[in-house]
Amino acid sequence: MTKDLAQSAQWYRKGADQGNPRAQTRLGMLYQTGVGVDKDYAQALQLYQKAADQNYAPAQQRLATMYQKGWGIAKNGATAKFWNEKAKANASGHGDW
Repeated sequence: MTKDLAQSAQWYRKGADQGNPRAQTRLGMLYQTGVGVDKDYAQALQLYQKAADQNYAPAQQRLATMYQKGWGIAKNGATAKFWNEKAKANASGHGDW
């Protein structure tokens, strides 16, 4: 079965535009990796931030990694640690890590 990743991105966009944190995170992952869309760290960061602000632990973890690695933003260990700690605190109930 062939997956149409560009179409997946369109569906995630619909959910992300409606404020769904899981869709925002999944779409951010596509932008981070360039799968189904052009690679765009700034777009990934923006989507992760929206989901992280809704206390969605998977997005908080991904945001922490972006800050830790300096992907699309200046490296910032303190900010990475902040988001990692929030992710740990919010991790229960998010089985889709």
